[in-house]
Amino acid sequence: MIDRASGLAYRDSASGKMVWLASVQDCQGQIVAPNQVVYPNAFDRVKARVRYSYTKSGLIQDVLLEERPPPPSRWGMSDSGTRLQVWTEFVSGPQPSVQTSRVPSGAGDWVEDARVNFGAMQLTAGRAFVLGDENALDGATVAKQWVELEGRRSLIEEVALSAVAAELEALPEPRQSALPPSRKEQETQLVSKMGELLPPAKLRVA
Repeated sequence: MIDRASGLAYRDSASGKMVWLASVQDCQGQIVAPNQVVYPNAFDRVKARVRYSYTKSGLIQDVLLEERPPPPSRWGMSDSGTRLQVWTEFVSGPQPSVQTSRVPSGAGDWVEDARVNFGAMQLTAGRAFVLGDENALDGATVAKQWVELEGRRSLIEEVALSAVAAELEALPEPRQSALPPSRKEQETQLVSKMGELLPPAKLRVA
């Protein structure tokens, strides 16, 4: 089975509008421990690393933000009702069984969370954390969705921004490239269908 992070997105839970924040880009992996590989500068418009850890129980993918993402208000979205998403594309492997349930989001509402079972492998609960204090965000639910769009399969993991607001605020300011777009750019980037959000299939972490 082959999977890879494909990008970061925002979803406004009230309006259903979505915007693609950053796509994965080519970068060189670095072995930082016997069981860990880190891809620095893994995304094109948000500074973040992707870390893969191999353990006896399976594979862990972590997206480590190194700067504050642009605010949702940049696209006219609600700061309180927006969720930060990590998209991971599965480019090969068996078809999973998927069961969904409603779970508290940590932001005062409920969200759909998927249990994805490939038989020999299952996708367990994700979590938001702070490096050095991995229990700091135990109340912030990371919900999962399994979607199949245009013949491509993706896992979407999302967390309510309001549940991690203080931790994001402590990150460095976004780079110049994250300045607010023009009105025309806002209208172009904001979408209402998940299928419109998919990045080109050729993008990958190399």
